[in-house]
Amino acid sequence: MRYEEMTKGKRALYTTIAWILLVVTLGAVWYTNFVTPFGKGAEIALKVFQNELVADCVNTVMLLLTALLITGISETMTRLKRHASERVMCMALVMGALLALDSSLKTSFIEEAGVYNYLYAMVVVLIFMWAYLREIPYDCFGSKEPWLFVTIWIIPVGLLAGFANRSVGIVLFIFAIVTITYVNKVEHRVFAWMPIGAVCVFLGFVARMLLPAYLDRNILSALTVYGETSELPNYGIWAVKEVFVSLVPTLLVTLSVAALLKGVHNVALGREIAYVLATACGTWILTILIPGNGGTAIYQVVVLLLLACAAMCLKLFEKRPAMKVYIYIGCGFLWLRAAWLICESLFL
Repeated sequence: MRYEEMTKGKRALYTTIAWILLVVTLGAVWYTNFVTPFGKGAEIALKVFQNELVADCVNTVMLLLTALLITGISETMTRLKRHASERVMCMALVMGALLALDSSLKTSFIEEAGVYNYLYAMVVVLIFMWAYLREIPYDCFGSKEPWLFVTIWIIPVGLLAGFANRSVGIVLFIFAIVTITYVNKVEHRVFAWMPIGAVCVFLGFVARMLLPAYLDRNILSALTVYGETSELPNYGIWAVKEVFVSLVPTLLVTLSVAALLKGVHNVALGREIAYVLATACGTWILTILIPGNGGTAIYQVVVLLLLACAAMCLKLFEKRPAMKVYIYIGCGFLWLRAAWLICESLFL
């Protein structure tokens, strides 16, 4: 049943449940941050924010922004709109899924959330991708309002997105180039900010790779990091196993939603969803190839896959509104798993 078809009583109940889930999730994340001492990786954050309470609040806000961006971008990708209460519900469920599916929960959200780690960086990455996804032509989508001053703000956003992480920076550059090529191929206007953003994200990636702390962990220096050449196969097996095992739950969720959408109901994924899935796949591969990433960098792949899932669910609900109940039940189990992990961090 669509939200518009509900009675007033059901709408009120739906809205209340959505807001309760959102507030409880945010409160649980903040409280877990508050009572958990900062790890060594968060010492810089503590120096910058000057107060652990401020840092904990910023971490919670960043998680909220991530869920808000995933909800908004999924609507842009499908050109389908959610009602306000459904957006709140989607944000709550996305946050629960992020907490439940991220194997590096403590590193991403709790103990070692630094000044510019995966949690903060992925907010910038999503904003950068949103700008380009809006420009991909869509048959049933007419004119759209241009974003204000995009040529100006795409420069810092591109630099920060490219600087976000070694495995996502170069993939974003490829994503931007492919988007520009496609827009030009179908004879739509390529705005000046689009190549500017691509150049900026590449410069940010180069700056990250040239950091002294990372020079000895780049792909070309793997021999010096891991010793003899004979040890590289062992490292490769270990890296693939660690990253793959960490990502299995998210992969199962993504494949299940894709199977329902395409396999059962024969609804095309669409170019935008395909681009996001390809970006997630490229980031995943580089996470394995680049020494020093490992399972703790899997958060960025989880975010991208959940973005694709949010868009696929929206298309699925448009085709079969009755599927919303089953999807929400599945997300409810993920939310309960997130609650269990938070309790485990608090009491065990």
